[in-house]
Amino acid sequence: MQNYNKRGGIDNIEDLRELFLLFAMKRKLKLMSLLINSDDFLFEFTENNFTDVIENDVYDIGVLLYREYFLKIIKQKDYIT
Repeated sequence: MQNYNKRGGIDNIEDLRELFLLFAMKRKLKLMSLLINSDDFLFEFTENNFTDVIENDVYDIGVLLYREYFLKIIKQKDYIT
């Protein structure tokens, strides 16, 4: 991941958001966890990431994300519904 970050130039938050969605669609749980929990990446899981996953029909990952990060997700409940 770190080599990809340096070579690919993933500095933009939108790029990280797309990378997170790609990991979710490919069901790469370890890479998603690394992206969320690593201090090397300036990625913060938000309700927008959750809605991206649900809008792309990745419901199984959406359930896992909701169980793990429901406190962050329910901050803007009106946005999701």
